[in-house]
Amino acid sequence: MKINRKNIAESKYLNEDGTFEAFPYSYLIGTTSTGNNTMTINYRIREDVPQPHQGEIVDYADRYNDSKIGEKYINTLIVNANVSEEELPDNENIGLSAIAKALLGKPIRITNKRKEKYNDPTKQVNDISYTEVSQAPNIAASELGRNIRGDVSNKNSSQSAQPTSRPSGDPFANNGAPMNITDDDLPF
Repeated sequence: MKINRKNIAESKYLNEDGTFEAFPYSYLIGTTSTGNNTMTINYRIREDVPQPHQGEIVDYADRYNDSKIGEKYINTLIVNANVSEEELPDNENIGLSAIAKALLGKPIRITNKRKEKYNDPTKQVNDISYTEVSQAPNIAASELGRNIRGDVSNKNSSQSAQPTSRPSGDPFANNGAPMNITDDDLPF
């Protein structure tokens, strides 16, 4: 890894109530203690729309269960984010991971309400209390390109860090060992 103190994350986390133009930038898939599958959608406040808190992150504030009640709210989010029927066809059973992937980068208007943390009333957390169709439907490609993180469910998983085995005839396999490639190694 190359150390560069000018190449740092400058993200701030939203700490305010309000309604914002945003987009889903990452998600987590998990299960509840009762065994329901869950999907947590994390948002980024859009920088290409004049509004307060541009670029701030709203993490762990919007969670959906795959229960009968959760299904209605997931469908509402899908409709409000204008996810096409080609991406998520009607009347088909689709997993939460596929739904989350289809939502990434879609413009949506969110209303955030700060509330007490469920297990610690001395702390305040974000809660997306409402979503609606974006009033600024087109997102600048440059904003999406640098801000989509995707699935962060297995971020710390040791399995995801393991190199996959490759056929011995693969000249790029490096015998299964990780390779360190820098910009100087690339032909372009």
